[in-house]
Amino acid sequence: MPHEDAEFMIEKFITDNFAKLPVKIITGHSSFFREEVRRCTLKYELGRQPESFHNLGAWIIYESEWQKNE
Repeated sequence: MPHEDAEFMIEKFITDNFAKLPVKIITGHSSFFREEVRRCTLKYELGRQPESFHNLGAWIIYESEWQKNE
Protein backbone atom coordinates (compact mmCIF):
# COMPACT_ATOMS: atom_id res chain seq x y z
CA MET A 1 0.00 0.00 0.00
CA PRO A 2 1.40 3.42 -0.86
CA HIS A 3 2.14 5.63 2.14
CA GLU A 4 -0.24 8.32 0.91
CA ASP A 5 -3.15 5.84 1.18
CA ALA A 6 -2.15 4.44 4.59
CA GLU A 7 -3.93 6.91 6.88
CA PHE A 8 -7.27 6.48 5.12
CA MET A 9 -7.04 2.69 4.72
CA ILE A 10 -5.94 1.98 8.29
CA GLU A 11 -8.60 4.24 9.76
CA LYS A 12 -11.27 2.80 7.46
CA PHE A 13 -10.32 -0.77 8.38
CA ILE A 14 -10.48 -0.01 12.10
CA THR A 15 -13.76 1.93 11.96
CA ASP A 16 -15.39 -0.65 9.65
CA ASN A 17 -14.50 -3.36 12.18
CA PHE A 18 -15.41 -1.71 15.51
CA ALA A 19 -18.06 -4.40 16.08
CA LYS A 20 -15.53 -7.17 15.35
CA LEU A 21 -12.71 -6.11 17.68
CA PRO A 22 -10.14 -7.42 18.31
CA VAL A 23 -8.66 -7.30 14.82
CA LYS A 24 -5.16 -7.78 13.47
CA ILE A 25 -3.38 -5.25 11.26
CA ILE A 26 -0.21 -6.30 9.48
CA THR A 27 2.23 -3.41 9.19
CA GLY A 28 5.36 -5.34 8.40
CA HIS A 29 8.40 -3.70 9.96
CA SER A 30 7.57 -0.29 8.51
CA SER A 31 7.87 2.40 11.16
CA PHE A 32 5.59 4.57 9.00
CA PHE A 33 2.73 2.04 9.08
CA ARG A 34 3.23 1.27 12.78
CA GLU A 35 2.98 5.01 13.51
CA GLU A 36 -0.24 5.28 11.50
CA VAL A 37 -1.73 2.41 13.53
CA ARG A 38 -0.61 4.11 16.76
CA ARG A 39 -2.14 7.42 15.72
CA CYS A 40 -5.44 5.84 14.76
CA THR A 41 -5.76 3.79 17.94
CA LEU A 42 -5.12 6.89 20.04
CA LYS A 43 -7.72 8.83 18.07
CA TYR A 44 -10.39 6.20 18.78
CA GLU A 45 -9.16 5.35 22.29
CA LEU A 46 -8.35 1.76 21.39
CA GLY A 47 -5.64 -0.49 22.72
CA ARG A 48 -2.94 -2.07 20.59
CA GLN A 49 -0.22 -4.60 21.15
CA PRO A 50 2.11 -6.59 18.95
CA GLU A 51 0.77 -9.99 17.96
CA SER A 52 3.80 -11.40 19.76
CA PHE A 53 7.15 -10.12 20.88
CA HIS A 54 8.66 -12.17 18.08
CA ASN A 55 6.40 -10.56 15.47
CA LEU A 56 6.38 -6.78 15.70
CA GLY A 57 5.00 -6.57 12.17
CA ALA A 58 1.42 -7.47 13.19
CA TRP A 59 -0.67 -5.56 15.73
CA ILE A 60 -3.81 -6.57 17.60
CA ILE A 61 -6.30 -3.71 17.98
CA TYR A 62 -8.82 -4.04 20.82
CA GLU A 63 -11.26 -2.09 22.97
CA SER A 64 -9.53 -0.78 26.05
CA GLU A 65 -11.23 0.64 29.12
CA TRP A 66 -7.80 1.71 30.38
CA GLN A 67 -7.12 3.69 27.22
CA LYS A 68 -10.49 5.48 27.53
CA ASN A 69 -9.67 6.59 31.06
CA GLU A 70 -6.33 8.14 30.16
